[in-house]
Amino acid sequence: MAKFAQQELEAIGKSWIKYIKQEAKKDAAKSNYVPRSGAFYDSFSFTVDRGVITLYSTYEWLELITNGTRGKYKMPWLTQERGVHIVPICQQDGTMAFRTAPLTVGKAWVHPKIAKHTFLNRAYERAVQDHLDALVTKIVDDAATTASKRKR
Repeated sequence: MAKFAQQELEAIGKSWIKYIKQEAKKDAAKSNYVPRSGAFYDSFSFTVDRGVITLYSTYEWLELITNGTRGKYKMPWLTQERGVHIVPICQQDGTMAFRTAPLTVGKAWVHPKIAKHTFLNRAYERAVQDHLDALVTKIVDDAATTASKRKR
């Protein structure tokens, strides 16, 4: 792959990471399911190999957040059997309520649904659009410079 293309893809990858943080913060402001921690925002990285940008995250629950759920699902990790005794729950008004976790996995709480969050896609679209706009501007500027040199 040409060095130019590699540099452009690296720049898009860097922008993608920047915009993921911005877009995830927007979703976090609307939903308690998108984390607000620096560790979450810093969990993203990318590589460029053979013309492909690959995004990585070390965040364990990213797939659940970005895919959502189709409906109800049990939360077996929130049980005393798994070592969780008290669970803090953020209320609509911003206060915290503390609940005792169920004793066993068989009686685990059932969550109604988690909506699909699209911050990864929105961030990618913004990154690509920014770089396409910059590339088109550069091409137009180069063409204008070339044309003015020919007139002289």
